[in-house]
Amino acid sequence: MILRPVGNRRFRLLVLLFLCAGAASTARAQDGRELAQLVNDYLPGYWAFRPVSAATPAGVHSQDKSLEDWSATAVQAEIARNRAVLDRLDKLNAKQLSPASRADRENLANQIRLVLADLEDRKSASTRPDRFALLLGNATWSLSNRQFAPATARFDSVYERLKQYPKVLKQARLNFENPAEMHTRKALEILTAVADYLDRKSTRL
Repeated sequence: MILRPVGNRRFRLLVLLFLCAGAASTARAQDGRELAQLVNDYLPGYWAFRPVSAATPAGVHSQDKSLEDWSATAVQAEIARNRAVLDRLDKLNAKQLSPASRADRENLANQIRLVLADLEDRKSASTRPDRFALLLGNATWSLSNRQFAPATARFDSVYERLKQYPKVLKQARLNFENPAEMHTRKALEILTAVADYLDRKSTRL
């Protein structure tokens, strides 16, 4: 099995395009500037909640030494954060936005609704053990196989992430009571591939 970084690439590209567009929007209406500021406020938390699945693959390397925290407390905080942003979006007067900003507002709102559906309805952090397994694989793969920094710097980040593996596994045990068999089998297959990958990498150090 070949491990690959996971995450909502469409959303990452969308928010990054928002940032680029925001730099050229200083002459827009006040609500347009507020939308750009809202996106800027939203992104740090987005990356912080998704170090492996979004930040590192997108080139946001401030999170390279962190792993996702899918504890109940962290998930509830992310739900509250997304709902607060959605409320701010709803309060923007769409009629005062340019057509492009209206489209941006609607796209961001729809993406946040998808995030909330995953966290609140599907509850994948407490129903999908395979996501924890993928997290462990992609945590090191995205650093060791991307030449964005000197090997020593990337190794330091890998080392810091590896130290957090026991915490992630402990959190997985707390999150899952009776996960679906298909997801459990998939998680075991992924973990076997992860162990093999780490073993092969360690022999090269």
